[in-house]
Amino acid sequence: MITVKDLGSKPIAIHGNGNSKNENVYNTLKREQFAKTVDHIKHDFTFISWKGGNIAGQKTILEHSADQYGFKVLNLEWKPSDGFWKGSQQKITATLDAINLGHIKTDYVFWLDNTDVFFIESPDKFFKKYQTVYGKYDFVWNAEKNNYPTTSHGKWLNSKHGSVLDIDNKLNEVIQHDDTFKSPWRYMNSGGGFGKTTSLKQQLEIANSLIGKSRINDQALMRIAQYEMRDTTVVDRSCELFLCCWGMSEKEVIYA
Repeated sequence: MITVKDLGSKPIAIHGNGNSKNENVYNTLKREQFAKTVDHIKHDFTFISWKGGNIAGQKTILEHSADQYGFKVLNLEWKPSDGFWKGSQQKITATLDAINLGHIKTDYVFWLDNTDVFFIESPDKFFKKYQTVYGKYDFVWNAEKNNYPTTSHGKWLNSKHGSVLDIDNKLNEVIQHDDTFKSPWRYMNSGGGFGKTTSLKQQLEIANSLIGKSRINDQALMRIAQYEMRDTTVVDRSCELFLCCWGMSEKEVIYA
C-alpha cells in the first residue's frame, strides 16, 4: 500500500509512465508487490491491452500482475507502423473493433498499458472503491503530472495533418480546463482507465473520428474524447485509484 502525502489517497493501480519505470517509487512498489501472496479476483472484468513489436514474445508487467490476481489480459495486436505516435492510434482502432465485433462481453472493462501497469491491491477492491468515489461517472482515467502532448510539442505540427481543422483548438481547450485544477496530477493519461464498456466505446468513437490521416498519438485523441464526455467520465486527479509515477520522488509518498 502507498499513500500520496499531498492528496491523502491510497491508489491501487500503479503506472510507470515515461521514465518513471526506472525510478524508486515505481520499482519499490513493484518489488514489494510481487513478493506478496494475494487472493484471486472474483468479479468478471475484461482487461484490455495491446501487444506486438519488441514485446511480442515477452511476459509483461501487466501479465505478471494478471498471474498474481488470477485474471487474463486480452492482448490486442499492435502491428508494426511508421513511428510510435502513429502506432499508438491502434489502441483506439483495435479496441473499437474488438468492442464492435463482440469480443468484449463484460459490462466493465480495464484499459491498461502492458509494459508498466500493475496492481498493488485486488482489482475487486479497485472496483469497490470506484463505485464509492466515482460511482456517478461511467468511466475514470488515470492522471499524470506531465502535460503531454501539447500543440507546441516537436512532433505535433507534422502529426496533425489529416485530422480535423480545429484539432489545435480542441487540445488547447482541454489543457485550459486541466489547468483549472490544483492537483499536480491533473492531466489525463491514456495508459490506464476503467469503467463501463459502453462509455469506452463512445469515447473511442469520438477519438476515432479525429484520426483521419493524421499521426496524432492516442493520448491527445483520448484527452479530447474524455473532455467531450466530461459530464459522464472523469480524470482521477486525486489519485484514488491510479498513480502515474512520472515526476515523483519518494518524499511525496508513505509506504505501508
